[in-house]
Amino acid sequence: MIQQVRSKYDDMIISMARKALRKKTHGYTPDSTIPVICQIGVQAKHWIKKNGVFQAFWENLPVTECMLDDILVNAGRDLIHNASFMNGAQPAQAAYYALTSTNITPAAGDTTMSGELATPTHMVRHLLTSNWGGVTELYTHTASGNTSVMVASWENNTGSGSITVYAYGSFNAAAVGTMLFESTFSNVVLNSAAGAFDVIKLTVTITLG
Repeated sequence: MIQQVRSKYDDMIISMARKALRKKTHGYTPDSTIPVICQIGVQAKHWIKKNGVFQAFWENLPVTECMLDDILVNAGRDLIHNASFMNGAQPAQAAYYALTSTNITPAAGDTTMSGELATPTHMVRHLLTSNWGGVTELYTHTASGNTSVMVASWENNTGSGSITVYAYGSFNAAAVGTMLFESTFSNVVLNSAAGAFDVIKLTVTITLG
């Protein structure tokens, strides 16, 4: 196998090309470190019955990677600006996460998430403190770093039937409030039976350049 070695001159040319392209496109290039990138990882815990006993297994769905601009709604843009730069009372942080059972097409002008789940109790909008389904919910950010990670979970605790989820949104209140993000992912069917509640785990990673 032939191994290609990139010289310092190659790096200089690449750097110059990136700078020129960033200047032309106001800072946004596919491989530059300037754009804000969002990664959405989805895992689902399902239960199967073997010999009369429920056993759990995790399903890993494809990771969605997109520009933050693709999931940020207009009201969310205002929230970021007002929370960062406005004098006086600032809006609350968008720390509440919700799911929808509607196969939506997100739009920048959305202010609510159509079909947002209001039941059952472990599928509703909440702060990242619930740890449903045994998942440790959290927000992490290392000082001086440029990445934030949010882990959220929900479980279908109805005890019967199934719920299909298609997308998530983040809000700055437990009800109504301002929506910041809205994004779809590969749909997940969450089944429920006595003592066997399917779980969805969402890992959202935001990289600020």
